[in-house]
Amino acid sequence: MILYITDIKARHNIVKKQLLVSFPLILFIFFSGFAQAPVEALTDKEITPLFASSETLPVRLRYSIKELRKETNDSTYLENSIAFQNPDGTWDSIPVRIRARGNWRLKNCYFPPVKIKIKKKTAAGTLFEGNKELKLVLPCLLQKSGDDKVLCELLAYRIYENVSPYHFKSRRLAVELYEEKGKKVKVHQLEGFVIEDIKNVAKRFDGHVNKRKVHPLQQDNMTCLQNDFFQYMIGNTDYSVAYQH
Repeated sequence: MILYITDIKARHNIVKKQLLVSFPLILFIFFSGFAQAPVEALTDKEITPLFASSETLPVRLRYSIKELRKETNDSTYLENSIAFQNPDGTWDSIPVRIRARGNWRLKNCYFPPVKIKIKKKTAAGTLFEGNKELKLVLPCLLQKSGDDKVLCELLAYRIYENVSPYHFKSRRLAVELYEEKGKKVKVHQLEGFVIEDIKNVAKRFDGHVNKRKVHPLQQDNMTCLQNDFFQYMIGNTDYSVAYQH
């Protein structure tokens, strides 16, 4: 019996190694051979100024993480502001509203992900013009290695831009976060990025946003399959096509 189990494990390891070697080739063939039909080239007007550049954008934020976590929800925001560096090196700022977002990260991370809401009139004429809602992604924990994981997550968004024309634009940020802790302020230098509003993505392709569950069988076959393979390729198991997560 022991010899039989050992033999099965040996065969399993051989098959596993073969799959690890061949899987990247399988993915390449899949994505290149069954790529999306080309869509009309996007114009500069369809991409807002914030996402028209791939340069890292320095920003400054100041808030209490404790207050953000306790006092905000899907409909409750805190009045705040975001300072940002213009292409000429000068700094500017606009008023915004912020709230904590997420599920697992909200409960387990030191830095909860943030949703930013911007009024049209305050964003007019600034780098943030054309953006009403943004998702801000920050490292999970205080450890410096968290920055590397944020950049890996950003890289996944950038890779998907080459997989499908239907994607979110993203922008890397150098975040200077002033965390209010009672009478003290702790300064964090963080890597982060923002993700564009889903309504902007829909507008770019004459689509609309469905705020409901969509069964996988109701979705475009190839798009759904590409997404599943892509999530598997980057090792992401925390997603759901049906629940738009």
